This record gives sequence, C-alpha cells and structure tokens, in this order.
Amino acid sequence: TKGETFFWRLSHNSLPLCMNILRQGMDIDTRCPVCWRLNEDGGHCFLKCKFVKKCWRALNLEQLRLSLIDLNSAKQVAIKILSLEEDTKLLVIDFLWVWWDARNKAKC
Repeated sequence: TKGETFFWRLSHNSLPLCMNILRQGMDIDTRCPVCWRLNEDGGHCFLKCKFVKKCWRALNLEQLRLSLIDLNSAKQVAIKILSLEEDTKLLVIDFLWVWWDARNKAKC
C-alpha cells in the first residue's frame, strides 16, 4: 500500500525531501515548503518544523517527538516507532503519512 511504501522510504531516508533532491544533483530551493525557514531534511520535515511541532503537541506526543529527535538515523526513528504500543504506533505512522501528504501540497 501507499502507507507501507511511505514508511519504508521514510526509514531509508529516500523520500523526495528538498535536501535529498539537492543531493541527487538538482538545483532547487532547499527551504522547507511548509515554513520556508530552514533546509528540509527528514528531521526538519517530520520533527523540527515549527508547524509539525504544533501537531505533535496537539496529538499529546511531544515527549515521543523529543525522543525521536535524539536518534541518529531515519532507520533508528523507524525502529523506535515500530516498537511503540500498537495504538500509538498506528497513530504516529498515520500522522506522519498525513503530514507528508499535506507537505506535498506545498511547493518544493
């Protein structure tokens, strides 16, 4: 499914985030298409953007967000998410997918 493909790509840092596109040789504006403040990599897009942080807080998942920021790779983030209790795991994966979908409606 699209959700499974998304999560696999998230865990392998292969989503078409602005910094990943730049690394592939395309000359693009690498600022986050949501906040337009900082370069968009996976950490910024899903954990650090000022707008995504508000969503984590609204879902009462701020402590989890902070623990994910401390991890060193997308793979470690995915492993941590997959180790959560089922309800929380599904909520987080669904949220990340919805955020990605909304982000894609912005321009990169």
